[in-house]
Amino acid sequence: MAAQVFTASLVAFVVTGSFLSQGYSAYLYTLLGMILGLAKIVSLARPSLPARGPIPRPVG
Repeated sequence: MAAQVFTASLVAFVVTGSFLSQGYSAYLYTLLGMILGLAKIVSLARPSLPARGPIPRPVG
């Protein structure tokens, strides 16, 4: 849900940012920081898969 909100915020900023002054440029870095923070939290919360070795072949 939060990823969708950040995506919508980024799209809205890009669309409206071309019409606004440089006074709003700090908002872009804040938004990107929140997106990167969310990506880091998600990557830490996602369980890592065990490393897969070669598949053992039956002997015989």
